[in-house]
Amino acid sequence: MWVLPLSLAGFLVFLAFLAGVLAASFVAIPPTAIWAVFVLGAALAALGLKRSRTTIVIGVAIVSLALGIFRMSMALVPDNAITPHLGIQKTFAGQIIEPPDIKGQVARYVLNTSEVTGKNIRILVTVRRFPEFRRGETIEISGVIESLPEEYPDYRVSLKRRGIAAVMSFPDIALSDPQPFSLLRLLDELKIKFEDAISSALPEPDAGFTLGILLGERASLSDDFREALARTSTSHIIALSGFNITMIALAVSWAFGLVHLSERARFFLATVVIVLFVVLVGGGASVVRAAFMGVLILVARERGRIYDVTNALVFAAVLMAFANPYILRFDLSFQLSFLATLGIILVPPLLESYIQRLPNPWGIRELLVATISAELFVYPLILWHFGTVSLVGPLANLLILPVIPHTMLLGFIVGVFAMFSAPLAWISGWALHVLVWYEFFVIKFFADFRFAAAALPKFASLVFAILPFWITARYVFTRFSGFRLRIRNYAG
Repeated sequence: MWVLPLSLAGFLVFLAFLAGVLAASFVAIPPTAIWAVFVLGAALAALGLKRSRTTIVIGVAIVSLALGIFRMSMALVPDNAITPHLGIQKTFAGQIIEPPDIKGQVARYVLNTSEVTGKNIRILVTVRRFPEFRRGETIEISGVIESLPEEYPDYRVSLKRRGIAAVMSFPDIALSDPQPFSLLRLLDELKIKFEDAISSALPEPDAGFTLGILLGERASLSDDFREALARTSTSHIIALSGFNITMIALAVSWAFGLVHLSERARFFLATVVIVLFVVLVGGGASVVRAAFMGVLILVARERGRIYDVTNALVFAAVLMAFANPYILRFDLSFQLSFLATLGIILVPPLLESYIQRLPNPWGIRELLVATISAELFVYPLILWHFGTVSLVGPLANLLILPVIPHTMLLGFIVGVFAMFSAPLAWISGWALHVLVWYEFFVIKFFADFRFAAAALPKFASLVFAILPFWITARYVFTRFSGFRLRIRNYAG
């Protein structure tokens, strides 16, 4: 009897769950259809107990598909617990659980409270900017609770993706006294100290650029430079995502490799640095997800088995989608994290025979290939969302991306040093300044070309997606073709 390999069985089951979540995010599937799919899968699994394990796996995969559809469908069901409280004046306390969104003279806070419905819910509160509050602080609030806006479907979905059940507009708000203990508040205070340390150790525009690539902060960047980033298709370098943290993981591993540490030691030390980075930047949900993807890359380098790592990546996506099914379709940060990680896993083995011929000063070859691999997979998604193709973007990215990991690593080191020793921060800051000057020069040089960028319709991104799709399809086909070969040999 031929048996489906366990790694391939898990791969199928995980993919089936993700396919179910994704399908239900586009099409409303009736409960009867979900039950029909579930019963079909269960019947096949039961039948397989007498026939073959492969039939069991197919049945379990179909059950997993039904569970994915069910999970997304449940997330789309309105939370009726808040309904009786809508349109009513309420006074309650809540904790700010996300960094404030401040634009002009208006601030938006996401509060977590159990005092309205008896269970924890999230409410988006829009208030005047001053007085300002921080994440982790508990505030007293009094105002009218309103439903999510029906007239803006996309905005409504984005709020639901973040778990927000209701909104409030310009209620009375005040800081609770005394403040209960909050780990979020401690993390936020540490993040602010880290930002202040970088700002004090580096001049502008170095400080603003470093905060941009490390924390996604754009406030210190000029409008002209943001336009230059857009024209050269390099805006993604100042968006805190899995792509950036993956670059940190690679840079840290590369740096420890220079002193000839073993793969296991590099893995351990790089993981410690990533955890420290997550703590310093505030430990938000998107940062934790992105850091997890970065650790997966380190696992891939330490284990060296592509099948194990792709299974781990897909399983991680299953866990994240189960916790928040909206991320598959609506969370750009997750999508960038997943695609960057997938690219770094799948592309380098295809180039192995070619990259060995390239020069490898200071061990930079592996880092360069990994960076380009990640960019290859995320570029179509960036084009899809921002609608602009940079005619100079591929060359600009090729020149910039190899030094971005080093810039991030040095920026992280400068921030940590500046919190304890100004002289150490000053020395490492000079090295960082050289890299930032080079990146600014490349971005501005290419942005000044008259035809640097062109607006394209969304479907043009599908052209750029052909190569990543082919690489992914080739990998999947190879896994299944190996299994079919075993079947054919067994039958013969």
